[in-house]
Amino acid sequence: MRIALLHYHQHPSGVNQIIALQEQVLTALGHEVIIPHLPELDYSEKSLLSGTELLKKIEAAHPQIQLWIIHNPTLGKNATYPDFIKQLAETGTPLVLQCHDFAEDGRPTNYERISNIDHLYPLATHIHYATINSRDAQILEKAGIPKSQIHFLPNAVTREPIPFSNPDAPFVLYPVRGIRRKNIGEFCLWAKHATANTRFAIASRPENAEWIATFEEWQHFAAQENLPIDFAVVTDEYPFEFWLKKSTHLATTSIAEGFGLTFIEPHFLGRPLIGRDLPEITRDFTAEGLPLDHLYSEISVPLSALNLTELEKDFRHQITSTFSSYQQSLDVDTAWANFIQNDTVDFGNLPESHQQSLIQNHHFPALKTWLAESLSQNSAPPPNTQPWSIESYQNRIEKLIQQANESPVSPLIFLNKERLLTQFLAPNRFHFLRT
Repeated sequence: MRIALLHYHQHPSGVNQIIALQEQVLTALGHEVIIPHLPELDYSEKSLLSGTELLKKIEAAHPQIQLWIIHNPTLGKNATYPDFIKQLAETGTPLVLQCHDFAEDGRPTNYERISNIDHLYPLATHIHYATINSRDAQILEKAGIPKSQIHFLPNAVTREPIPFSNPDAPFVLYPVRGIRRKNIGEFCLWAKHATANTRFAIASRPENAEWIATFEEWQHFAAQENLPIDFAVVTDEYPFEFWLKKSTHLATTSIAEGFGLTFIEPHFLGRPLIGRDLPEITRDFTAEGLPLDHLYSEISVPLSALNLTELEKDFRHQITSTFSSYQQSLDVDTAWANFIQNDTVDFGNLPESHQQSLIQNHHFPALKTWLAESLSQNSAPPPNTQPWSIESYQNRIEKLIQQANESPVSPLIFLNKERLLTQFLAPNRFHFLRT
């Protein structure tokens, strides 16, 4: 079968790593794989072509495509995509829309570009959706996409164990770029509560200019507070593999993930993982028996430790702004009451200024105990790698391709996108670090 894999660009990214894997496994299955390269596919806030013109241009360069896999089709990164996908769906060609991320999920700028488009999520029997976690699959189903046309397609993991470089003290590596949702403040809180011989490090600085200022603010704060933590340690002289070897533990304090590679990769590398749990993501791993024993659900902060007047002011402003950016309203009084209903607030869901004040002025005995216990565990049990092997991925995508190819063609309708938006944009899902 002649299969096209489509994405906005071919620059290095997590999605393009998945596209490379799909090309590999589909070719191994005997398919002919096409990856169109056109400037009109790249990020664009204005339509460079109509959807019909873009489809004709791709088909002229790559005729007789029998099945399409389009990555992040509804993310709002290219103004032509919705109309292009509509035109493509109307041809009756089997179509797989793989959603790694959603404009509805903490990306209001993206959503603004598609807010007036009613044909964003096409529905027909020859159109199938793929997700990288079961949470997104359930959200699509609740929004109205038939379960039979939603496919759970978790990423494959191919990392190999990394030997230790004989450390004589705990060295905790956060192996990420320090974007805002990685919750750098909480990692700094660990550094404040760890034993004197423990060091912490964050691998890399953000690439996106939007997050660099926040990253540098934490870097300055950590130096000011004399915290045992280093920022952006990965360099040409000391590459990522050097720091992996040096590490005794890998960390996560992230408040939002997609596939959740941060939870599974440490086991492949042979390192204990410690940090914040995200049950709606990690349930896919624990269901396969992956041990995630040293994760916590929250760090509770009593309201008495906070400047509650300032926090309420920040909360009301930010949640109203977030909902307004999606052209939605809410009952702010009820949202605030629910936010503080247990007389505590999760440290990870506080603005950076409040996090910094707590690091300076408040002690967390339970965190100190948890850190000491977690850092005393310096080995990770070997995982059952089969569920995330290339072979498993190949089997899943082969089944998906076969089902999509054999699906009958039906008339095209479109999901009411508001039903999907309300799945993501709920007051109880509000998070300061996603604003």
